[in-house]
Amino acid sequence: MRAPASFLVLLALTACTEPGPTVTDEDGDGFALGDDDCDDADPLTHVGAPEDCTEVDRNCDGDPLGGVWWAREDVADTPEQPAGEAPNLVRWFDHEGRPLMDEHDRNGNGLLENATWYVHQPEEMRTTLFNFRFEEEAPRLKWVQLHQLDEQGNEVFRYRGEGDTNIRNTWRYDDLDRPIYQRIVSSEVEGAFTQSHTTYDDGAGSSTTDTTIVRLGAPNVELERQTIHDAAWRSLSHRDRVAGTGAWSRIEEMVWNEHGEMTRHLIDVDGDDSPDERHRWSYDDDGRLLEARHDMDGDEVFEEVVTSTWVCREVPDDYFEPPVELTPPDVDPTGGASDTAL
Repeated sequence: MRAPASFLVLLALTACTEPGPTVTDEDGDGFALGDDDCDDADPLTHVGAPEDCTEVDRNCDGDPLGGVWWAREDVADTPEQPAGEAPNLVRWFDHEGRPLMDEHDRNGNGLLENATWYVHQPEEMRTTLFNFRFEEEAPRLKWVQLHQLDEQGNEVFRYRGEGDTNIRNTWRYDDLDRPIYQRIVSSEVEGAFTQSHTTYDDGAGSSTTDTTIVRLGAPNVELERQTIHDAAWRSLSHRDRVAGTGAWSRIEEMVWNEHGEMTRHLIDVDGDDSPDERHRWSYDDDGRLLEARHDMDGDEVFEEVVTSTWVCREVPDDYFEPPVELTPPDVDPTGGASDTAL
């Protein structure tokens, strides 16, 4: 039995008007929820969107930090050398917020002069810096610097080697993480060292006294240091003089903000209560450096101003590959260091 023609027409019309899959674009970014938009509530998230160094996967490729890194670009402006077209320093950071590599361009002309690579060993609480100069033939290792921390994050040992010379610094701290001992040994003068012992007058609240013994192959010179700080260690000043004399030979004042970043440093090299150097730093709400100003002659004019800009850049991972394999030096904090730094 044949179906009436009117019935067949009705079936055809029904098939044509069946609703298809729903397409939505709630955030109005031009991409529909699905393969092209993994978050339809955020117009900055869709296929092809640039990553922004956050935990948000902006381009929906499954890797929110793939190929992007934070960089701090520093531009210096001085009377002798006005700001150039390129940053004088670009400091790259890894995804843990630690320095990864520094690119140095002193003249701001876009030509890389040297670079510093950072090797972090978090389990050993150690970071090593390798600085290379770029010359016509090949990059040349200039210096190596190693920093060793204790479990509280205090620096307990620092080694810096450049050519055939090296300097070793050692620190000790009390139960309140206050420095009580420092020793500096340089390979330039055999048997030479500088060491300081610090005692704290807790009864006075904020006064401290340092006694420093300097030995440079000659009779010891004893220095006295008087330090005054507030209860939170947010501000500190210290005065130096040769033991037994009444005149202060050097005065320094330092101030930190609530995040531990230094905001002011005044230096009076002759102890006449008139600063010979003034330094100021400012930061954003996340503690990132924005500007540094330096007055190097005490005339209350900041001749050098360094402006820092933070950018999220897309570069390949191998951009940070050093010219050679980097191996931290084998250093004995109590003695010497191996001759091989790489």
